[in-house]
Amino acid sequence: MPFHLMRWFSRPLRNSCDEFELPSGLCDAISNRAYRKWIRRYDTLGAGDRAAIRRHIERLPRRPLVSVILTSSQARPAAQSHRSLRSIVEQLYPDWEIWLPAAAAGSPDFWARGDRRIRFMPPDGGETAAANAALKSAGGEFVVFLNAGDLLAEHALYMLAATLAANPEADLVYSDSDSCDVRGTRCWPQFKPDWDPDLALGQDLLGRSCAMRVALVNGLGGLREEFEPAAQYELRLRSAFSVDAQRIRHIPAVLHHCSMGPPAPPEYCSPSHWEAARRAVRQCRAAAEFRIEPVPEFPFWNRLHAPMPEPPPLVSVIVPTRDRADLLAECARGVLERTDYPALEFLVVDNDSVEESTFALFATLRGDPRVRIIRSPGPFNFSALVNLGVSAASGHVILLLNNDISVPSPGWLREMVSQALRPEIGAVGAKLIYPNGSVQHAGVALLPDGRVHHAFRLADRGDPGYFGRLALTRSCLAVTGACLAVRREVFAEAGGLDAENFAIAFNDIDLCLRIGARGYRVICTPLAELVHWESASRGSDRRGARLARARKEHACLLSRWPAQFRHDPYGNPNLTCTWDKRGVALCRPHAVAPWCETEGALSGAPSAGQELPVRS
Repeated sequence: MPFHLMRWFSRPLRNSCDEFELPSGLCDAISNRAYRKWIRRYDTLGAGDRAAIRRHIERLPRRPLVSVILTSSQARPAAQSHRSLRSIVEQLYPDWEIWLPAAAAGSPDFWARGDRRIRFMPPDGGETAAANAALKSAGGEFVVFLNAGDLLAEHALYMLAATLAANPEADLVYSDSDSCDVRGTRCWPQFKPDWDPDLALGQDLLGRSCAMRVALVNGLGGLREEFEPAAQYELRLRSAFSVDAQRIRHIPAVLHHCSMGPPAPPEYCSPSHWEAARRAVRQCRAAAEFRIEPVPEFPFWNRLHAPMPEPPPLVSVIVPTRDRADLLAECARGVLERTDYPALEFLVVDNDSVEESTFALFATLRGDPRVRIIRSPGPFNFSALVNLGVSAASGHVILLLNNDISVPSPGWLREMVSQALRPEIGAVGAKLIYPNGSVQHAGVALLPDGRVHHAFRLADRGDPGYFGRLALTRSCLAVTGACLAVRREVFAEAGGLDAENFAIAFNDIDLCLRIGARGYRVICTPLAELVHWESASRGSDRRGARLARARKEHACLLSRWPAQFRHDPYGNPNLTCTWDKRGVALCRPHAVAPWCETEGALSGAPSAGQELPVRS
């Protein structure tokens, strides 16, 4: 076990969110003080909200029964189970049943025995067998597993029913979550993206806040005892990868409060849980071809290595340039001398270079049979230069690379190519680092106010990011063309870069969105890490004619992809996606609560489209 985790486990157990800390960088990107402020402003129901929710429940076209299965542990006192039960009994949505451990029936302080919606699991066979028996006897259409001590927000089951009314085809529905200590203090919010298969294999994305269709989980055989203590995770994983992605829905609201323990949720505390979860991933059909290993420093997450065919396919590295021989020379050395990929060609697309140092460099580069220099005179048009390079390329995989990129380690291209060869993947981006060691790029987020934002920009190089977003391979709407791998046929299918409307800026974003529109996913891998000087050769677009051109291209992007700016599925409407030394910022949610859609904003309800950062 890593030494820093040994020190962590040796700490005295505490029950307070303010006193206990998970490993640095795990989820401390949002301070508990800022989160409590956000809860008061945007996540506290008032009397008007509750009245509106009850009226909406009456208008729902269908009201599915939800079965809640409460799992207990001898390590948890009975009071924990009673707290969980009370959170169900107090639900605003009335159509539920709850299955309790048989031992609860004889509890002398059992206070809700008169409610017919409360039922008991059989006493024999152990926890997993009892839960499976409850699954087979459940009358509900959907099931929610609730660990002893976990709480549901009072509107959780209503939000589930409202989501199912809008998406009747859904088989799995999950929400955001947080943790709750024994004093009821909420902390460590996990604001999740929509369904992301890669992220779900790297960590428990769905989490304990997941409702599953009962017919689906029974058809899959229910819980498997051999995966304890991660049997619920294994069932969620097996269920998610057995249905179409469109049947998995995410509610961007904190509806599930995980019991801290003590000292913290078991998925972070227990090595036995980590290993069982990793075994679950290894047996998942979606991960059959991957090599899976723990993330260094954070062994509760998984790192997945895609296979590489033998022999590896030819990669065409395309580098547009105009002078700046110093940058190009470093880029070329990194690719040709410090990269361990055996089959590549290096195509320099030269746009009217005039300096003698550049011509001298070209003469040197031509001595390497892998290098070609392609002349392209005329006004600088990045998209046209790339398209010309692709037309001259011979590789099965195209790698777009800026001339201001340097290579610190050899394995980056092998990682990007192995991911780009996966048939469901359309484009692959790398983790780019500024020379000062902070993050420049780890995927692009599109925000409702029209911004195109590099997610987690300025985070420290070694920071895992918000719940692992900088440590795990994950999907995003777009990645930067400064380093982008794409199969040649996918580039052609998408039509290449749009040289007419995006000569300089946003051509990479537009390409990725067109690739995504054809059913491929775009991913960013942290295992390919490069240094990026960012526009060192081209300069800034913040003044004069360049500013006017950039604004025109931005307006074109907005008009072409309005739906993607309204909702980035790989972000979260409760986060700004910006980053500074204090982490990410919470904001006023820009998702309209379902009970407000026809009645207008009520007390405690968020207004759509506004972002007010919440800081401690």
